[in-house]
Amino acid sequence: MLHTCHQPTLDPALTHWLNTALKSERWTLASLPGDASFKRYYRIHLADQTWILAHAPPAQLSIQSTLTLTHTLMHHGLPVPAVYADDQSQGWILQEDLGTLHLSDHAYTQKFHDYLPQAMHYIERIQTLEHRHFKLMDQALLRQECDYLPQWCLQHCQVQWTQKTHQDYTAACADLIESILPTTPVPI
Repeated sequence: MLHTCHQPTLDPALTHWLNTALKSERWTLASLPGDASFKRYYRIHLADQTWILAHAPPAQLSIQSTLTLTHTLMHHGLPVPAVYADDQSQGWILQEDLGTLHLSDHAYTQKFHDYLPQAMHYIERIQTLEHRHFKLMDQALLRQECDYLPQWCLQHCQVQWTQKTHQDYTAACADLIESILPTTPVPI
């Protein structure tokens, strides 16, 4: 077994699930930068292949909306990573690795200007999809998103979160939510 991880421990259930999904025990796992949510991302290496493992703890997030959105965008001809395996009860998605290069990596180069029209075309196509395909960004969901930041800052940024900071942040979120609603449904 070559399982390695840039995390303190590797869940035995995840190890078994990946062994089954990859049909091998000779993979390695490296942590990737995430976002300001409970989701975590890892790059899986096996021989000369790589995949991305996304994990959303089921107690905090459901992967169902991610899977639905991926299927919808793919069905409408938009480029999204293929999903190879998922376990909704554990919050795991094994998906295609699109690499480490981003459009922003080409900023100030000709490639950026070559790729930008295609990126804008995809954005326009997403905006024309029927709203029924997307979860509505309502007040409760906006509040939930606002609640992630303090948790993330406290855990990852070692920010001093005082009572005054909390009061100011809560007021700012209330103003932000009021200014956003009603909003057009967005893909989340």
